[in-house]
Amino acid sequence: MYSKLFMVLLFFQALLAGPSIAHPTLEFTTSQGLSWSDDFQDGNFDDWLTNGETIPGNFTIMDGALFAQEVSWNLAFHDSEVVTGTWSMDIYAVDREHHEILVPFILENYTKQDIWKNGYIVQLLTGPYRTLEDDGVTLLRVTIYPDGLFWFQYEPTGELNGWQHLDITRGSNGQMCVYLNGTLYINTLDNAITESTLFGFCGREGHGFDNVTVTNNIITIDKAPPIWIGGAPGNVSIQENDPLTYELNATDTSGIDSFWVNDTVRFTIDTEGILTNKTALDIGSYGIQVSVSDTNGYTLSSSFYVIVSAPESIPVPTEWIFIGIVGIIGVIAIVVVIRLRKV
Repeated sequence: MYSKLFMVLLFFQALLAGPSIAHPTLEFTTSQGLSWSDDFQDGNFDDWLTNGETIPGNFTIMDGALFAQEVSWNLAFHDSEVVTGTWSMDIYAVDREHHEILVPFILENYTKQDIWKNGYIVQLLTGPYRTLEDDGVTLLRVTIYPDGLFWFQYEPTGELNGWQHLDITRGSNGQMCVYLNGTLYINTLDNAITESTLFGFCGREGHGFDNVTVTNNIITIDKAPPIWIGGAPGNVSIQENDPLTYELNATDTSGIDSFWVNDTVRFTIDTEGILTNKTALDIGSYGIQVSVSDTNGYTLSSSFYVIVSAPESIPVPTEWIFIGIVGIIGVIAIVVVIRLRKV
């Protein structure tokens, strides 16, 4: 009984202690048997859910690829529980009135009532869209559409026309990367959604896709540098003679290799990302660049200022000043009285 209690206490102690500074994100994994693929070479798409009362659209196979036929939205979904790993596919992009192709690669559900529910969606833009003018790629998170829609990032890509190769990766730390034709466009971090039941493709007439491969728990392409947790480091302020201790938090799917700082005379940074001063810092501003690399050699750098100010003076309460003045006056009065008595 006592041994079990001891193990429980150790477990809670580990939870309270938390992970290391460089990797404080939740990590999650799934079983290894969830990978799947489809190249439509069998001439059918029987494993895909399409053409239903709640799933609009019409598809046909042409030249070994699946193409949308309706002018309005065409949606196709495949069972998929993968939440970490790699999603790869070829997409045929043509410009249509609404200029968008959607790939919900992690999704809890799609219904006529909820539409998108708890998922991540890569969006390819083939023309102007809302305030965006150029062809590009975006990454979205949706909890309930449209109120729960969040845009992570948009990046222009140049004209999207014809066949494009799309790779999406997500590590156990929640780092998500989007590659188009082998080029990294989006690198972000999110752990909000950790379950999936569906993978999907959504396009208009003439949009197509092929060679879909979903690989569970394995990153097949990794050109992404580390990413700052909670955003890039900002300016830090200390008072003169106070020591500097600044924690920089970074994570990477392949793991963090090392941190370094450009000003090694005044500053040092350890393997956990803790920045400290090596020498006493005079009043002023010190520009500094901190870099971090992953085990593949990709590097992330950020610049900010260490601002050193004069120590704040401690204000003296008015009551204390009054008491001091009264005390001084009292002492003077006593001295005068003593001198008068001597005379």
